[in-house]
Amino acid sequence: MKVSTLRRQAWDVLQAAEIADPVREADWLLASVLGFPLHTLIVEGDRAVSPVQAERAWTLIRRRAERQPLQYLLGRQEFRGLEMAVTPDVLIPRPETELLVEATLQAVLDIRGPRMLDVGTGSGCIAVSLARGRSDATVVAVDISAPALAVARANALCHGVGDRIRFVQGDLLTAFSVSPDGVFDVIVSNPPYVPAGELDALQPEVAWYEPRLALAAGT
Repeated sequence: MKVSTLRRQAWDVLQAAEIADPVREADWLLASVLGFPLHTLIVEGDRAVSPVQAERAWTLIRRRAERQPLQYLLGRQEFRGLEMAVTPDVLIPRPETELLVEATLQAVLDIRGPRMLDVGTGSGCIAVSLARGRSDATVVAVDISAPALAVARANALCHGVGDRIRFVQGDLLTAFSVSPDGVFDVIVSNPPYVPAGELDALQPEVAWYEPRLALAAGT
């Protein structure tokens, strides 16, 4: 099978599954399997796809057709120009959260060595961005989920701030206990915000696959 043939078949499957942008998403998945930069898929159209590659590609395409999020299938999501690892244990970083990071950095602009607390860190996208944005900051990132903290630690190490963020498993009160005087200059959080009764009305990618612990805000 040629790359061009596989692309067309993948597009058709995702279109039938009512994926909003079947061409772009199919190409992302195929590029990840074939090891091509996204923009080269067209010029590589006549290249043969090995049976192993085809099997891997169809596994991803079928999972996307089941509405599993593209970011989980790729294992990454860009956030403020940084590639963040993501797994089903963490929420997928949203573009609007970048505004929260910008506002936080602005709030501590005149504070020397700011102490910052990220509650419910998830993938660590906020904590990592804050640590990179302020090299003199002390950042504590707390999450109740051990698997989420593992993802956050990996992202911190990947982006060179693993030694500047303290990761704590627990809740808000636990976080305060790790500060010498229980004081932070700024507390930032993207907490669960969807009423539990409304979760099932969300798009399938969110309702079926993103962690409910990070989404559901109660009744």
